[in-house]
Amino acid sequence: TLRRLQRACPAARFLPMGGVTVENLPHYAQAGAAGAVVRGVIGARAKWEMAALITQMRRVRAAWEAGLAERGA
Repeated sequence: TLRRLQRACPAARFLPMGGVTVENLPHYAQAGAAGAVVRGVIGARAKWEMAALITQMRRVRAAWEAGLAERGA
């Protein structure tokens, strides 16, 4: 798991990708990830309105920050 890797290699920075969603993103932050790749957040829309895109990115940021708060970072 990420936590075990982080404990074994405390100087390493881990950036998980693949299977990361807005819903599970806080868990990666809690486990000590330096960041994460959330690929499916924008979806397959051909065209985005700027306001909708900003709203989605704010969801991602809020999820990450919630995980950091749980971690105490």
